[in-house]
Amino acid sequence: MSVAAVVEPIVIDVRSIPKPQRHPLIFEVLDTLLVGQSVVVQNDHNPIPLRQQVAATYGPQFGNAGFSYNWD
Repeated sequence: MSVAAVVEPIVIDVRSIPKPQRHPLIFEVLDTLLVGQSVVVQNDHNPIPLRQQVAATYGPQFGNAGFSYNWD
């Protein structure tokens, strides 16, 4: 029996990053993900535009299931 390794999520805090640089940084990280990896984006607003951009770029492989909401 094999045991799968637990992969810690990549955490990106974009709250202190200028808004025009946030999405490019997030997509740079998304492009490097391996199967089973995840990203936690700490943000100061509802990421509706980001969700739409991710859906348009990656299609159903990410989907809305990959987003949870807890911003401050």
